Amino acid sequence: MSREIRRTIPLWLIMGIVAFFLVEYFLDVAVITDVKSEMTRWGTIVSGFTIIFGMVLLIRYHTLQLAVRPTSLNEKVLSVVFFVSFLAFLLVGFSTPERISGTTYQWIYQNMYRPAGTAITALCFWWCIYGGYKVFTIRSWESAAIGLGAVLYMLRLLPIGPVYIPPLAPFADWLLATINVGATRGGTLAIGAGSLVLGMRTLLGKETGALEAVKEG
Repeated sequence: MSREIRRTIPLWLIMGIVAFFLVEYFLDVAVITDVKSEMTRWGTIVSGFTIIFGMVLLIRYHTLQLAVRPTSLNEKVLSVVFFVSFLAFLLVGFSTPERISGTTYQWIYQNMYRPAGTAITALCFWWCIYGGYKVFTIRSWESAAIGLGAVLYMLRLLPIGPVYIPPLAPFADWLLATINVGATRGGTLAIGAGSLVLGMRTLLGKETGALEAVKEG
């Protein structure tokens, strides 16, 4: 199958589905509504199968890391940890009648998975702080305004700020209720306009960004 055909068929499917959902939204026809509900249910089912597909890809990736690719010892250790964890959760989940509600599975989840998830969340938190530091680096008047507003509101949230600078609390509240609301509404309008343009481009077959990754077999 040529690249053009593999690109055109999904494009026409997307256009047809978008057009059908628009028609169903504006027309109150029982048959169209039933078909739309059935398509929505099938979409939920298909999206569930993508989890299985992702699991297969993950297993394939780590198998290649261990058996084929010339990787470092640390990467091989991480792949081994993945397989041990994956098999442990899978076997424990299927070995008891309670499945994931069993005490053994819940113990592993509470004492292994949740701490690991908490650690990842903490790392993301520090990356957010680093991103804030990068934003606060004053290189233009826009970044200076963002940095000043953030510093003022953070001082407002800290107990020490209103204590030593009494006018800070009402001024920071005014910034949040006036300036921030205006900026938020402008951003919401921009997102709405962008979504409308993206929807129209998809409906007309002009939005092909998701399909450009298709390569020749």
